[in-house]
Amino acid sequence: MRTRDGEVPGRSEVDPIIRDASNADEAAIREVVYSVLAEYGLAPDPGGTDADLADLEGNYWNSGGVFHLVLSPEGSAVGCAGLFRLSSTEVELRKMYLLPTARGRGIGRLLLRRLIADARRLGYRR
Repeated sequence: MRTRDGEVPGRSEVDPIIRDASNADEAAIREVVYSVLAEYGLAPDPGGTDADLADLEGNYWNSGGVFHLVLSPEGSAVGCAGLFRLSSTEVELRKMYLLPTARGRGIGRLLLRRLIADARRLGYRR
């Protein structure tokens, strides 16, 4: 529900913190990803499509990609997203998830813009 001025009650207007994720963040990221999957009636697949979460540094950073964690102003994980290297010119957007409390505030747009800038900075074309 929104107020007359279009704001969602109970949501802070303070900018979120988007920072590089590391293996130390894996539990928080899995919690975000698995929570959103459950919201849509989907099961996590840690041995398949979600296996990349077991080693963020190896699967993203050390392979030419990036992975970011979105934190609330209070410091709790509310979202994530990564760029997974496919080739020297291509990356794939992966694991872009936001908890319901972080949606509708432009955080997804901000995160996507950061990822696009990362892809350009890293020399990817597609």
